[in-house]
Amino acid sequence: AGNAGVSKTVTEPTGGSVSFDKTAPDFTNTANNSSITIVSDNESDDDLAYRLAIETDVITLTLTSGEALKAATKPSVTILGVSATVTANANNTIFTATHTVTGDEAEIEDQEVINFEISAGYSDASGNEGSEIIQESATVANATLLTTDGTYVLYDISPPVLSRVRYKSN
Repeated sequence: AGNAGVSKTVTEPTGGSVSFDKTAPDFTNTANNSSITIVSDNESDDDLAYRLAIETDVITLTLTSGEALKAATKPSVTILGVSATVTANANNTIFTATHTVTGDEAEIEDQEVINFEISAGYSDASGNEGSEIIQESATVANATLLTTDGTYVLYDISPPVLSRVRYKSN
């Protein structure tokens, strides 16, 4: 009836047990070994504290749950407003969402942090439903990063422009 509670396992004298799980799965709960990370396969930015994403780069969002989600289910994920391909490990605890950058993504500007959304609707074996998680597009200075390790990917679809170049020879 909406009463708050905590998870509890009681072992019966006969050797059986009863579990009461009122804790929803939460990818941001690092105390429960959950995590969210994001990377790009762009190889030209190894010296940066973040990753870049240009056209044809693959963005990978990895979600780790401290508990298995309901069998044969996985969270729905969008990256840059596009439904991502989501795969799960055998234990249904690690989910990998990928999106290939096209350069035509909407609702993001060049040099902004990549946005993603994990839709509510995923649940654990007890039926506790997880919450929606939304990483908005924003400049780095204005971004509220929702990755648990502080990782982010910068949308970098404008090619560099050189100022006037002069060449002088003796």
